[in-house]
This record gives sequence, C-alpha cells and structure tokens, in this order.
Amino acid sequence: MSESQILFQLKKEKARRNFWYFCLFLDTDFFNKRIFLKEIADGLQKIQDKEINSFSASLPPRAGKSYSLSLFCTWWLGHNPTKCVMRNTVTATLYNKFSYAVRDIIRSEKYKEVFPQIELSPDKQNINCWALKTSTQDAYFGGGVGTNIIGSGANLAITDDLFSGYKDATSEVYLDTLELWKQGSHDSRKEKGCPEIDIGTRWSIKDVIGKGIENGKYDISIVQPALIENEKGEWISFCEDVKTTAEYLKIKRDILPELFEGEYQQNPVELKGILFPRKLLKRFSLKSLKESEELQRKENKLPEQNKLGYWDVADTGTDNLAAAIGQVYEKKVLITDVIFSDAGVGITRPLSVALLKKTKPSFIRIESNSQGSVFATWLLQESLPNTQIQTMFNTSKKQTRIFMQSAFILEHFYFLNEDEIIEGSDYDKFMRELCSYLKNGESKHDDAPDCIAGLAQLISESLPHLFV
Repeated sequence: MSESQILFQLKKEKARRNFWYFCLFLDTDFFNKRIFLKEIADGLQKIQDKEINSFSASLPPRAGKSYSLSLFCTWWLGHNPTKCVMRNTVTATLYNKFSYAVRDIIRSEKYKEVFPQIELSPDKQNINCWALKTSTQDAYFGGGVGTNIIGSGANLAITDDLFSGYKDATSEVYLDTLELWKQGSHDSRKEKGCPEIDIGTRWSIKDVIGKGIENGKYDISIVQPALIENEKGEWISFCEDVKTTAEYLKIKRDILPELFEGEYQQNPVELKGILFPRKLLKRFSLKSLKESEELQRKENKLPEQNKLGYWDVADTGTDNLAAAIGQVYEKKVLITDVIFSDAGVGITRPLSVALLKKTKPSFIRIESNSQGSVFATWLLQESLPNTQIQTMFNTSKKQTRIFMQSAFILEHFYFLNEDEIIEGSDYDKFMRELCSYLKNGESKHDDAPDCIAGLAQLISESLPHLFV
C-alpha cells in the first residue's frame, strides 16, 4: 500500500470516529472556510459519545447549520444503523428538502468510503419516512409544524428552525399551535433516553430554544452572533464567507435594532412600545420646501423629483381611507399631503381626485381589497393624464408588513414639522394614529401605518437606486 493510500485510509478512519473530520472529508472547502462550525460539530459529537443528552445552537441565517445537521444525521446513522432520527422543521416542504439531502449524502461515494455497510432499504424510501437495510423500523422521519408525523419512535430528536421569520415568532396563534404540536407530535415520539437537538435562528424570547435555555434544558448551548467585537473594539463579521462585515453593517442600518438583535445577533428582545415615536420621526418644513423650490425654479436648478402615492381604501365602517403622497429625492421621502377620512366615497373620491390633480404624482398604488378595486376603477375614469394607477392585493399580514418597512420609514421618511400641522386636519389625525401604533401590533387602528408602509414598499421597489 502506497503512502497516499495509507494517508487516505487514515482520513477515512478519522472521519468515521470524529464528526468534524467527517465534515472535512465530505466537503473540505466549505468547512475549511467556516471553522466556527467546529464548535457545533464538537457539541454534536458529545451527543454520539453520550457525554450530553441535550444540545442547542443558534446561528445567523445562511451559516450552514442545517447542512451540518444533515451531515450529522448520516454520521449518527453510520454509528447507529438500527436506530432512528426524527427531524422536524417549520414546513413540510423544508422537511422534504432536508430528507432528500440526507438520503443523497448516504448514496454518495464519499459517504460509502466512510460507512460502506450503510445502505438505503430498497423497499422503504418514501421521502416522509425511509429506512436503511439495517433498520429495525425506520431510519429517518419527521415533518413540518402542524403536520401529522409519520414514523416510529425516535432515538434522536431534532428540531431545525421551527420559525419562518418574525411573523411566526410574534404570532400568538402560531406560538400556541407550535406548543401543542411539539408536545403532542414531536415530544410524544421520543423513545426513553432520546437525545434532543434544537438548532435555529433566534426570533423571539418565546421560541423553542429560548424556552429551553430559560428552563435549563440544555447541557450545551452555543450562541453565534453575526457581528463580534475584535480586540480594537470594532464590530466585524463572525465569518466573511457567510457575509462580509460591510454586508452585516448595512443590514444593521436597514432594519429595526430589535430585529437585528434577534435574527442576526441571536439575542432576541421583547418588542414593546411605540413603533414610530414622534421624537424619532424626521421632519421638514413645507414652507421652506416651497420657498426653496420657487428659488430653484427661477434659477432653472430644480432637482429631479419623483412623486408617488399610496391609497389604503376603507374596507369596513371602522376603517379610514388613508392616502399619502411622497416626494422623493436625495434619499428623502417628504410626506407632503395625506387624506385620512372615515367619510363615504361620495366625499373621499372627489378628495382623492383633487389631491391627484394638485400633486400630479407619476404613479400611485391602491390596495385592492374589496373596496379598493372599485375605488381604483372610479379614479381611472377621471382625467388624470399625469398619473399611472395600479392596484395590488396584499397577501402579507399587516403587522408584518408595517414592521418590515419601519426601518426604511424611520431612516428616509420626513413628515411635516409639528408647528405646520393644523390641529384636527387629516394630516394631524394621520400622524396621531401613526405615532400611537404599538410594536406588538395590538393597536386597534392601523390604517395610517399600513398606508405609510405600503408607500415605503412602493418607493423601495420603484426607486431602489435613489437609496443606495
């Protein structure tokens, strides 16, 4: 046997004995660039060595946690060929993706170099629940939150990202569904002494990992923030191969601090208080704007401006029609005009036409709820040659949409100086509702924040180059 053959045999034996070396053997380039995953691998190794019985890890998105976990499933089965892994995730679609990935690894030539005795059962390879030739019942099964779990008892129980995002983490309905499903489906499948692994990105203090840490469930918990502080006191990326420092700093600037702390720093905090407090809103003077524009017009130096609008048409008797015009230039969105009224269409329709003729926006979007489509048809019948009108049906939850656009609004939107807002005017009522909207989404009225979020989404989609 040649020296290279001997070295290769040694590599295979190290990969069989040690999970980190297994990762390096199967995908050298990926894991050499992401050395931080060795800590995860060492924790998972302790599960197999029976040094611990519970383990959690929380990492930023795209760090490679699920890939590492898929490899661990195959390595663990290599050492426990008659036993069974249960792996559950947020949706059945994602579970299927992971299940395919684990099967493909077992079929690969590299895997067979380390565990030549492990083969898939030819008569039980359904993606929902499959077996090995050596399995006593099943080798791998699971599903998505809320689905029926098909399979036998689990000798290793895994949850891998049970939240799709902020919407799930802040939904009491989803949290209740998750708790009932976990107790009734996931936990009930565990055999005696079954080790538990929970891995995911943190979104809320109420998520599975958060509750586990609070209750002292885990023997080892690993927390990996996206930005870490170096010896100079500078914030740098924990791994430039995942995202660069510049990319993480940009994300930090673009989203709410609470969201960045949870999703990226793995340090979720409870969202409380006002989402758009008056003291944080940027202001402008309409009087000064008009004087400046008049001077620039005389000097033929008026900068290019884009005017866009958003209409959220009242859908029930308690709703207000909320409309806003944004004047965009130099990374600023000046909210110059609004309509905010609970009056019927006999009043809000002519008000809308008058505002469009006065401001001449190039484009407006109308939320096409049951009344929105009718309202848009009426406006299209008017003589508005300068304005393109589009309807759009929003499928996302209002609370989520408002929250996700809030960082852009706080950074780029400018509202009238308070001393220029007439008490009792539409602008005054609009701002009162906007500045009383709660971060947890429990406000009774949300027409103004929903309108401003719709305008923010329209502007960021239509004019992204202006905010680079």
